[in-house]
Amino acid sequence: MSHCIDDGISSVRFGTIVLNDGGYDAQYDVKVARKHLHPNFTDGYKANGEWLFANDIALLELEKDLEYGPNVQPLRLPQQDVPTPINKTATLTGWGYLDAFYDEPLTLQKVNLTVYPYNYCDRYLSPPFDPAQNLCAGVSANDQGQCSGDSGGPLVVDAVQVGIVSWSVKPCISAPGVFTRVSPFRNWIRAVSGI
Repeated sequence: MSHCIDDGISSVRFGTIVLNDGGYDAQYDVKVARKHLHPNFTDGYKANGEWLFANDIALLELEKDLEYGPNVQPLRLPQQDVPTPINKTATLTGWGYLDAFYDEPLTLQKVNLTVYPYNYCDRYLSPPFDPAQNLCAGVSANDQGQCSGDSGGPLVVDAVQVGIVSWSVKPCISAPGVFTRVSPFRNWIRAVSGI
């Protein structure tokens, strides 16, 4: 996500599922060679104190290829402008806070969410939620979903990454989470990465 890519990011951790005593094995780090923020990325501040974004997507070019294994596998990307799979079950993984008290996990978290229709998203997420760039997902009980620290995490439907964690209403899980849709940016991804 463009909103969390800054000059401080120099490496990416991969393949880690459990943190040992708050640490990790350095063999699962790979250095970042280049950062590609979307050229039209903008951020803004809403009156209620939330940060909101447009074109919130970025690519990190790594110094070496990742080694695939049980905990590291590629995802497929959607074609340009493919519609969002509404009312489908999607899987989100991440290291974000576990609750509104900012408890941090020691294990990688995974949750199944429902991708909601845009009119449902609009009801809970007034503009600048933009269906041309965003989708929203959550669970009806509002007790699970994304939180701070999950930004950039993948939202996957049928092994295709349809979304990327962008922002959420605080406190976490009080409304559906907002994701950057991948399909509107597919041509940009291909132009930058060749993939």
